[in-house]
Amino acid sequence: IGMEEIIVGGVGVLQFDVLEQRLKSEYNVDINLDLLPFQCVRWIENEELDPNALNLTSESKRGKDLKGRNLIIFA
Repeated sequence: IGMEEIIVGGVGVLQFDVLEQRLKSEYNVDINLDLLPFQCVRWIENEELDPNALNLTSESKRGKDLKGRNLIIFA
């Protein structure tokens, strides 16, 4: 199963440059890198809570990590 959108977090722009270079040189993969305005991520530990029931601002986004855990990212 492929993924259409992957969000990668990092500390500093250099980490994204390294990621892009390594994907190209080691795996022959080209990527489209868009910087997003998000700065914080929080995982929802309460598995009974429906993330869609949360009243979020327009500056946040719901998602799942690679392990399928619910999370929210914030600007």
